[in-house]
Amino acid sequence: MENSSQSERKKSVLGAITANKLAEMLKNIDISSIKETNGGYNARARILALFDMGTFAETGAYIVRRGSSDDPAEAFESVITGYGAVGGRLVYAFVQDISRMKGAFDSIAAEKINTLIDLAVRNGAPVVGIFDSCGASVYEGVRVMAAYGSVMTHIFAARGIIPLIAVIPGVCGGGMAALASSFDFVLSIDGQSEFYVVPPFISGEASSDGSSVADITVADEDELYVRVRELLGYLPSNCSEGSRMSDTPVYDRETPAELASRDSYDAKRLVASIADGESFVGLRQRISPELITGLAYVGGICCGIMANDPSVKNGDMTVAACRSAEKLVRFCDSFGIPLIAIANGTGVSDKESDSAEYSSAIAALYGALTTSENAKVSVVTGNAYGMGFTLMASKATGADIAFALTDSCISPMSPESAVAFLWNDRICDNDVTVTREQLEKEWRENNASPNDAALCGQVDDIIAPHELRPRIVSAVSMLAAKSRIVPVHRREGRRSR
Repeated sequence: MENSSQSERKKSVLGAITANKLAEMLKNIDISSIKETNGGYNARARILALFDMGTFAETGAYIVRRGSSDDPAEAFESVITGYGAVGGRLVYAFVQDISRMKGAFDSIAAEKINTLIDLAVRNGAPVVGIFDSCGASVYEGVRVMAAYGSVMTHIFAARGIIPLIAVIPGVCGGGMAALASSFDFVLSIDGQSEFYVVPPFISGEASSDGSSVADITVADEDELYVRVRELLGYLPSNCSEGSRMSDTPVYDRETPAELASRDSYDAKRLVASIADGESFVGLRQRISPELITGLAYVGGICCGIMANDPSVKNGDMTVAACRSAEKLVRFCDSFGIPLIAIANGTGVSDKESDSAEYSSAIAALYGALTTSENAKVSVVTGNAYGMGFTLMASKATGADIAFALTDSCISPMSPESAVAFLWNDRICDNDVTVTREQLEKEWRENNASPNDAALCGQVDDIIAPHELRPRIVSAVSMLAAKSRIVPVHRREGRRSR
């Protein structure tokens, strides 16, 4: 049993801890003064930057670490958890505080994060995790290893039910790097974020800035929380809500024909022209620039968009492009968000064709496409060769509605390769009336026109470039109510057809 002096000492420490906590919670909420005092963002300033003013409420506010010191400043856990409003909608967040024991992760921190995720799932609201920790509290031994596993279990149990956003303004080291990578979206700061699994002093290599895994990379921390708040505005709170709807839909706008023409094709501007206003938010632009991926409002409905960019690596479906596409397809399917795929590339990359990782990435994307049940609209705007067509535009892999522009080229291989492989014997040095260019033109017109794809049902309609946006808006609107459950006949209980 404790003697009276030990009991009085504990009460004194608890009183000091409580006073310290209240002082921290009640101090000036002006974010600029906090930044000035601390020489930048601290954990509390990050909370203020993320949430609507005055809405954040902390959970587990007085939980202290096991074996914590008598110093009140060092007693509290290195993670702050709570909830509040972002744009008037409920959002949960945990924020690691690197000023406390370098943000050391331990079993108590895991319990706080797990409790928060459970709350978020039960109440159907997103979780934002702000990571700033050098790693685990190694003194906890096996407890901290189990703690990593428990948080990972909770994260994967929540994935597909609520959106998960990882924010890396500082250090994300050790097991925390794996935890952050398992979130739906990762945001980092160019040149400031530190991202590693093995610490640099052990690996001998410099840490990454997180851009190799980040869906969005920003210039500074001020922009970071603006982008997080913007991203949340595109996401449903949970999987039962369906895609978000805009208050200001745009319907009456055609696609500028020059953006989709072969001579002046501009994938980035084309995607921007399909989106309502300036609503397109690009994702993974540094990871796979050959495939534009992102979210946008199209006809007032939030949609995922992926589009080959032929100006980068010919728009090939590289390993990185397949990984980016797979991630977007799976997220959109989980939350019932329509997907728009715009195909214009040479297909698979011949530079990576012998890689085992490449075949694995292609197979993973096929798996995501063929098992997804969300609405999908595809358009061939230029070239769609071989697996490039199957992955991006085929009705066989899940497209509900498929379009092709009038001058698109759809073929198992490019006209150049087809002529070299099949018709090379028709070219004779002594017969100048038959040239390779003529044969390639003949192949394009007779064997690779969108008419063939339409005749066999792989394309629903062949459209002019200026019709592109109106037809996509119409198709997305028609598919907006697509359900995984077929309606049941009212009287007979039979599934309607």
